[in-house]
Amino acid sequence: SRLPSLPSLSPLPSLSPLPARGASAPAAATPAAPAGARVSLHSALNRRALRSRLFVAVGVCVANVAIGALAVQPFATELLLRARVPSAYQMGALVGVAKLAGVLCCIALVDRLGRRPLLLAGAATTAVCWLAVAAGFASASPALVAWPLVGSFFCWNFSWSGLMWTVSAELLPDEIRAPGMGLAVVLFWLLSFALAQGLDPLLNALTPQGLFSALAASCALVVGFVVACVPETKGELPLPVSPIK
Repeated sequence: SRLPSLPSLSPLPSLSPLPARGASAPAAATPAAPAGARVSLHSALNRRALRSRLFVAVGVCVANVAIGALAVQPFATELLLRARVPSAYQMGALVGVAKLAGVLCCIALVDRLGRRPLLLAGAATTAVCWLAVAAGFASASPALVAWPLVGSFFCWNFSWSGLMWTVSAELLPDEIRAPGMGLAVVLFWLLSFALAQGLDPLLNALTPQGLFSALAASCALVVGFVVACVPETKGELPLPVSPIK
């Protein structure tokens, strides 16, 4: 009878030669940094491409404060009373209606017209409203104070109120978005708090017409900033989301 055949053995793997006596072993290869790896704010400031985008994103938040609508909003009814507007409290309630209408317009137009046109239109029309409010206080015209004041909140809410967060986030690449947005949010609320606390003393020091003229000039500077520095971010491809580990 035949003997059972033995299983075939796989060949041994070839061994790399040992280094010669006294020679150092080869160094292990350093793994490359993965694409899209997170970087710190300090590292971002040392890289020109990231630094410019970070400055523009933070600048958008500062520009929103400079428009002044967020700081003026809590004083709307007081300003209407100061201008001796009849039915000042009812006009103050229209501020909420104007804000809602502005948000709905922003939702309807932001992907049709783009972010940049809305930012430009919002800053320019808010400047016109502030100039009208200043003229109303100067001429003691209650109607010229009331309706532009309500209109200013519509202009701000169809543009800067919500688009600030959208544009700032879209400007920042993935590796700097989290710390960059953190810096922008902190700076935005600190400046907003400072302006809100100083608005009442400014009203007394500059008079209402002087304050709103200054806010109109600030809006004009914001228009120049958007024209010179803020690119259109509509239609940019969303960045991939890293898997949860």
